[in-house]
Amino acid sequence: MNDEFFSTALSYLNKADRIIIGLSGGADSVCLTHILYKALGSEKLLCAHVNHNIRGEEANSDALFAENFAKSLGIEFRLLSADVKSLAKERNMGEEECGRFIRYEFFSSLILSDKSLIATAHNADDNAETLIMNLMRGCGTGGLCGIPFIRGNIIRPILNLSREEIEAYVKENNLSYVTDSTNNEDIYLRNKVRHNVIKNIKDICPEFTKNTFIATRLLSDDKAFLDSYCISILNNIKKDKYFDVSDFENYDISLKRNLLYLILKESGVKEITSFHIEKALNAVRFNSAVSLSGGKYLNVKQNMLTVTDQRKTPNEEISLNIGKNLLPDGRIINISCKNITKNEKIHNLLFNISLDCDKINGCLKVSRRKEGDKFTLNKRNVTKSLKKLFNEMKIPSSLRDDIIIIRDERDIVFIENIGVNKPYSVGKNTEKILSIEFL
Repeated sequence: MNDEFFSTALSYLNKADRIIIGLSGGADSVCLTHILYKALGSEKLLCAHVNHNIRGEEANSDALFAENFAKSLGIEFRLLSADVKSLAKERNMGEEECGRFIRYEFFSSLILSDKSLIATAHNADDNAETLIMNLMRGCGTGGLCGIPFIRGNIIRPILNLSREEIEAYVKENNLSYVTDSTNNEDIYLRNKVRHNVIKNIKDICPEFTKNTFIATRLLSDDKAFLDSYCISILNNIKKDKYFDVSDFENYDISLKRNLLYLILKESGVKEITSFHIEKALNAVRFNSAVSLSGGKYLNVKQNMLTVTDQRKTPNEEISLNIGKNLLPDGRIINISCKNITKNEKIHNLLFNISLDCDKINGCLKVSRRKEGDKFTLNKRNVTKSLKKLFNEMKIPSSLRDDIIIIRDERDIVFIENIGVNKPYSVGKNTEKILSIEFL
């Protein structure tokens, strides 16, 4: 293993105080363990194996094999036995997802310091399978980069090797390994892709996995450059508790998407897809709010973007009082009143947020849209149903239920980002105005 890729991996591994190797006992992890043993010796290596207790005696046999193989090289060994089926049900996760989570949780518990690394045996075939699955989910640029060579304290030193090369290595070095029987079953998406997609592509292009590795590394370099440029922008727009997106319209669409991806990632949003990015773009465009995955909520008000825990416009009506009103979703509505004289002019900017107090019937309250709601546009003096109005304004359906609607006892008086209902608008005979502002 003297190729350039492994030399790069070795430069990281040499600096580690401990390297935790995920040793399943399969050909990939046996190959990785042997390569690292030959390059680094056994002193700072530690092999970790997780028995998922799904395959009965076969799983117990694999755990024993992994332990014996590690000890034959003088490498420290640790075992975790976990009831993945039960844990998956408890955590409302798929078995495959739960197993992966438990493995990395176990590996992380074995690190000595921030200099420790976790080495996994992902290879070029795994990378190609991941790319295909990401494409199936409608991924963005990040998904096209496949499996990262290094992310945080996790490193994949043999990511460039194909499965055929790995099998050739273990044969050449007379290394035994075990085979997980479930690898031959199409019970998981990855297995289906491996057996029914990759296999057929390789019949047409035998070098597919190698070529995919090259393509994903090139894309990773491009993505790293784009990320570094976007980070410099983020450093300028990131404020104490929000991101200032007032200049977003001046950015190229590629920058917008990547900036939003980085914002969501930094804010703890999990499983970010192109669908979430498009929803976020719409929220920025309309200065509105949108729900994201993982119980997160993106809110844009007055060009201030925040990402918080999941919140929705309340189902129940909420009364509004003079002064600042805090809504359950974290937004603040400020209600203020002002007397005006007959000769006093109202600034044009106030017309869209100001009501004639004498036209309000009863108390103001925040509510959701209702069947049959209609609204008269102030400037055009045209009455439309909310559905037609939102369609005309091209407001995505995913954002409509998050738009704040303010009513009195009789009708809608104000709609967020649209303005005042015509019957409540300020006129020449108005003596007292009520202004609505979102803080």
